[in-house]
Amino acid sequence: MSIDLASMTDRNGYLEGDATAVGRHVVERAIDYKRRVSGSFTPVALDQVDGKLVGSDFCVTYKFDGELQLVFIEDDTVFSVNSAGRVRYGLACFEEARERVAAYGVQRAILAAELYADESAGRTRNYAVSSALGSAGDREVLRLGFFGIIEIDGEPFSPRHYRETHARLLELFGDGHRVGAVPMKPAGSRYDVLDIAEDWIDAGAEGVVVHCELPRIFKI
Repeated sequence: MSIDLASMTDRNGYLEGDATAVGRHVVERAIDYKRRVSGSFTPVALDQVDGKLVGSDFCVTYKFDGELQLVFIEDDTVFSVNSAGRVRYGLACFEEARERVAAYGVQRAILAAELYADESAGRTRNYAVSSALGSAGDREVLRLGFFGIIEIDGEPFSPRHYRETHARLLELFGDGHRVGAVPMKPAGSRYDVLDIAEDWIDAGAEGVVVHCELPRIFKI
């Protein structure tokens, strides 16, 4: 994995580019991932949870209101590609992600994350990301909430249940400052899912994502 920094534009503290910097195949991978993830979601309103969710083994994850990224890490290089094909390099949260991965002996990784603005003072929205990336913005507020693992050291990550993915993400990023695994709570019934969803949405979450035993993902 390589990146051509010379082809990228200095955005006053980080670099931004397109497929020229990393290759069309890398950008297409990010675009295709977004397409597949969006296609796998079944949207569910809060008042539909009781009728649409089936099972007894759920993982409910918090949905940040940000910008989906694939984050590519290899040795000393880390960059992201969003679903529009925009390549970014040099953000502080990227460097922390690289350091965390390296600390666990991982040399290469492709991970899915939401790039969002710090929520310590309350919910932020996706336009806060655009603002932080602007010429007068504060890049220090940007955070990466990791929710997916595509590859680790060149091997596809194929968990049997989402809890394995989240456990690995916690291992890598659990006590990070600018990076972390997205919050997750287990649920043993659709009623537990509803309680968690209501609590998080009332507290400011954009929504929640529900992983279950079925090959389906629900977005509330």
